[in-house]
Amino acid sequence: MKVTGIPFLVTILKHIKVSTAGKLDNMNNSHIIKHFKAVIGAYVTRGFRVTIILADTQFESMQGDLANLHAILHITSRDEHVPKVERYNPTIKERVRENHAMLSFQHLPPVFVIKIVYNAVFWRNMFALKGGVSKIKSRSKI
Repeated sequence: MKVTGIPFLVTILKHIKVSTAGKLDNMNNSHIIKHFKAVIGAYVTRGFRVTIILADTQFESMQGDLANLHAILHITSRDEHVPKVERYNPTIKERVRENHAMLSFQHLPPVFVIKIVYNAVFWRNMFALKGGVSKIKSRSKI
């Protein structure tokens, strides 16, 4: 996902319905893999195991690197995307626009945009969702 030209790696863990967004300095495979390692490591330290990664064709060249992380990469068809992430991205972008509209600035520095994206993902994770890991606890408390 890109917000004002700043690239982010967005992930959603299907079974516990928690999402992450990490700012990418560039779109090189090595940098994206570094973010995948961090996300998978965070899930593993909390007792979860990432076994399958659904991604679009942009990630096809990373199949071997992700296999080293013990995750199988499933690629969507050409000109298709992962539906859950494609529905999630506009939600985050809308929340970023809402936060920007509340500020009195015409232009936001990139560091503000990054923090607003992280804030939008944080608040999206704050509430327990139907089918998540807990019926009463938010995803960020687990």
